[in-house]
Amino acid sequence: MWEKEIWIAKRKSIETNSDGWQIEIFDKPKKYYLNYQPVSGMTSYLQYGEKITDVYRAFVDRTYYQGVINVGDRVYLNDGLISEDELRKLAESDNKYCENANYVVKSVLPQNYKTKIDFIKR
Repeated sequence: MWEKEIWIAKRKSIETNSDGWQIEIFDKPKKYYLNYQPVSGMTSYLQYGEKITDVYRAFVDRTYYQGVINVGDRVYLNDGLISEDELRKLAESDNKYCENANYVVKSVLPQNYKTKIDFIKR
């Protein structure tokens, strides 16, 4: 009921090119339905700084999502700037570098029954 469409591309590998730059390679994004919300509150201000509207948080079932979502994965989520149809087209047409992803997984913190996941705007 409160879950929204979200696309997550797992980081497959990190390669180093001839100039020494690290390049991240990702799998094709997969669609999930999660309840993610914008972060607010004083502790979040202290943790992430002033651009608090650029952080979304989700609490997911720990047993189901353990190892599915990791730090550094690319995320396509609807933060009010694009529609659901545009989001789907963006995720399905992106390349292996996930250049069109609008968020990245910043932290994955397992707790007793749930896992807290923070998404930061790229």
